[in-house]
Amino acid sequence: HWFWDVVKASGLQPLLKTNYNNLDWGLLTAFSERWQPETGTFHLSIGEVTITLDDVSCLLHMPITGKMLNHLGTSCTTEEGEDMCQEYLNFPRTKCRAEFKKMKGAHIGFPMLEKIYAANLRRALKAEEEEEEEE
Repeated sequence: HWFWDVVKASGLQPLLKTNYNNLDWGLLTAFSERWQPETGTFHLSIGEVTITLDDVSCLLHMPITGKMLNHLGTSCTTEEGEDMCQEYLNFPRTKCRAEFKKMKGAHIGFPMLEKIYAANLRRALKAEEEEEEEE
Protein backbone atom coordinates (compact mmCIF):
# COMPACT_ATOMS: atom_id res chain seq x y z
CA HIS A 1 0.00 0.00 0.00
CA TRP A 2 2.85 2.41 0.70
CA PHE A 3 3.75 2.53 -3.00
CA TRP A 4 0.24 3.08 -4.33
CA ASP A 5 -0.53 5.72 -1.71
CA VAL A 6 2.54 7.69 -2.80
CA VAL A 7 1.67 7.33 -6.51
CA LYS A 8 -1.88 8.54 -5.89
CA ALA A 9 -0.70 11.44 -3.73
CA SER A 10 1.85 12.52 -6.36
CA GLY A 11 -0.81 12.94 -9.02
CA LEU A 12 1.18 10.72 -11.40
CA GLN A 13 -1.35 7.91 -11.47
CA PRO A 14 -2.31 8.63 -15.13
CA LEU A 15 1.22 7.56 -16.10
CA LEU A 16 0.33 4.01 -15.13
CA LYS A 17 -2.20 3.95 -17.95
CA THR A 18 0.22 5.02 -20.67
CA ASN A 19 1.05 2.22 -23.00
CA TYR A 20 3.60 2.75 -25.71
CA ASN A 21 4.12 -0.67 -27.26
CA ASN A 22 5.74 0.58 -30.47
CA LEU A 23 8.97 2.44 -29.85
CA ASP A 24 11.14 3.81 -32.62
CA TRP A 25 14.59 2.96 -31.25
CA GLY A 26 16.30 4.98 -34.00
CA LEU A 27 14.35 8.06 -33.02
CA LEU A 28 15.07 7.53 -29.32
CA THR A 29 18.78 7.10 -30.08
CA ALA A 30 18.84 10.23 -32.22
CA PHE A 31 17.17 12.29 -29.49
CA SER A 32 19.40 10.90 -26.73
CA GLU A 33 22.52 11.77 -28.76
CA ARG A 34 21.30 15.34 -29.22
CA TRP A 35 20.22 15.91 -25.60
CA GLN A 36 22.14 18.64 -23.75
CA PRO A 37 21.72 17.98 -20.00
CA GLU A 38 23.33 21.29 -19.06
CA THR A 39 20.57 23.30 -20.75
CA GLY A 40 17.75 20.72 -20.88
CA THR A 41 17.42 21.11 -24.65
CA PHE A 42 17.87 19.11 -27.83
CA HIS A 43 20.23 20.42 -30.52
CA LEU A 44 18.66 19.49 -33.86
CA SER A 45 19.49 20.51 -37.40
CA ILE A 46 16.53 22.91 -37.34
CA GLY A 47 17.77 24.58 -34.15
CA GLU A 48 17.49 24.23 -30.40
CA VAL A 49 14.33 22.56 -29.09
CA THR A 50 13.04 22.08 -25.57
CA ILE A 51 10.15 20.09 -24.12
CA THR A 52 7.50 22.11 -22.31
CA LEU A 53 5.12 21.07 -19.56
CA ASP A 54 2.30 21.31 -22.11
CA ASP A 55 4.16 18.85 -24.37
CA VAL A 56 4.42 16.36 -21.51
CA SER A 57 0.73 16.82 -20.74
CA CYS A 58 -0.26 16.15 -24.34
CA LEU A 59 2.04 13.16 -24.83
CA LEU A 60 1.30 11.42 -21.55
CA HIS A 61 -2.34 12.52 -21.21
CA MET A 62 -1.67 14.00 -17.78
CA PRO A 63 -3.60 17.02 -16.60
CA ILE A 64 -1.62 20.06 -15.47
CA THR A 65 -3.40 20.98 -12.27
CA GLY A 66 -2.57 22.07 -8.77
CA LYS A 67 0.11 24.30 -7.36
CA MET A 68 3.72 24.34 -8.47
CA LEU A 69 6.26 22.83 -6.10
CA ASN A 70 6.95 25.30 -3.35
CA HIS A 71 9.81 24.76 -0.92
CA LEU A 72 8.87 27.68 1.36
CA GLY A 73 8.65 26.53 4.95
CA THR A 74 10.11 23.12 4.16
CA SER A 75 13.81 23.84 4.65
CA CYS A 76 15.71 21.73 7.12
CA THR A 77 18.88 22.16 9.12
CA THR A 78 22.13 20.57 8.04
CA GLU A 79 21.83 18.03 10.85
CA GLU A 80 18.27 17.09 9.82
CA GLY A 81 19.44 16.77 6.22
CA GLU A 82 22.31 14.51 7.27
CA ASP A 83 19.90 12.38 9.30
CA MET A 84 17.57 11.99 6.31
CA CYS A 85 20.43 11.22 3.93
CA GLN A 86 21.76 8.55 6.24
CA GLU A 87 18.36 7.01 7.02
CA TYR A 88 16.67 7.17 3.60
CA LEU A 89 19.58 7.13 1.13
CA ASN A 90 22.20 5.15 3.05
CA PHE A 91 24.57 8.08 2.41
CA PRO A 92 27.33 8.50 5.04
CA ARG A 93 27.28 11.71 7.09
CA THR A 94 30.86 12.67 6.17
CA LYS A 95 30.12 12.50 2.44
CA CYS A 96 26.82 14.25 3.06
CA ARG A 97 28.59 17.17 4.77
CA ALA A 98 30.96 17.50 1.82
CA GLU A 99 28.03 17.56 -0.63
CA PHE A 100 26.14 20.11 1.48
CA LYS A 101 29.24 22.31 1.57
CA LYS A 102 29.57 22.08 -2.22
CA MET A 103 25.86 22.81 -2.73
CA LYS A 104 25.88 25.61 -0.11
CA GLY A 105 22.97 24.17 1.86
CA ALA A 106 21.18 20.96 2.78
CA HIS A 107 20.89 19.88 -0.85
CA ILE A 108 22.23 17.01 -2.95
CA GLY A 109 23.06 17.67 -6.59
CA PHE A 110 21.71 15.36 -9.28
CA PRO A 111 25.13 13.84 -10.19
CA MET A 112 25.67 12.80 -6.56
CA LEU A 113 22.09 11.57 -6.23
CA GLU A 114 22.64 9.45 -9.34
CA LYS A 115 25.80 7.94 -7.79
CA ILE A 116 23.97 7.20 -4.53
CA TYR A 117 21.13 5.56 -6.45
CA ALA A 118 23.54 3.41 -8.48
CA ALA A 119 25.43 2.33 -5.36
CA ASN A 120 22.22 1.42 -3.53
CA LEU A 121 20.94 -0.45 -6.58
CA ARG A 122 24.18 -2.46 -6.77
CA ARG A 123 23.89 -3.33 -3.07
CA ALA A 124 20.27 -4.41 -3.47
CA LEU A 125 21.03 -6.58 -6.50
CA LYS A 126 23.99 -8.17 -4.71
CA ALA A 127 21.85 -8.89 -1.64
CA GLU A 128 19.14 -10.39 -3.83
CA GLU A 129 21.73 -12.54 -5.63
CA GLU A 130 23.18 -13.79 -2.33
CA GLU A 131 19.68 -14.58 -1.05
CA GLU A 132 18.95 -16.67 -4.16
CA GLU A 133 22.25 -18.56 -3.74
CA GLU A 134 21.35 -19.41 -0.12
CA GLU A 135 18.03 -20.89 -1.18
